[in-house]
Amino acid sequence: MRLNGTVPMSSARRNAEALLNQSRKREASFKLDQEREYEAMVSKTAHLRALRLAKEAADNAAAA
Repeated sequence: MRLNGTVPMSSARRNAEALLNQSRKREASFKLDQEREYEAMVSKTAHLRALRLAKEAADNAAAA
């Protein structure tokens, strides 16, 4: 034990925790990227749907 009452951490444990933290950061970054891509796809789909409906309305008005 050290003077402040904590047990010193082994280098193997420090290395393992560092790797785990890196893995967690990569996973969080990956999930954030996936979420952003999904939101972009949803936005694009909504925009294309609006364009299609506007075109159909214009075609129906022209045909009537």
